[in-house]
Amino acid sequence: MNKTMYIPKGQECRFDNLTCERIVVNGNLYVNGRLNTKHICGKGFVCAKWITATSITANTVDADTIATDTLIAKHVNAFDIHAVQSIAVSSLITATHVKTGHITYPFAEIKASN
Repeated sequence: MNKTMYIPKGQECRFDNLTCERIVVNGNLYVNGRLNTKHICGKGFVCAKWITATSITANTVDADTIATDTLIAKHVNAFDIHAVQSIAVSSLITATHVKTGHITYPFAEIKASN
């Protein structure tokens, strides 16, 4: 497992699957499959099918499924979000299912599934 991956502003990186201890994203990161890491941070865009991380801090997070302890972002778009501790979104969160201990957001579109 690589220790740290850095994606600078203006750079775009694409992977089928990615496992890394720490990812600093100031550019754009696209993962077609699983993104597995301890920490994601930066002011960039993160897009993956499945994100598993201890903490996520980014400008925009887009995924089918997000599993984390804490999620902090400006924009979040996901089908399913499981955040053990908390979610803090400063602009908009859209999701079908959200499970968390605490959530803060100004605008949300969360669809309840029966």
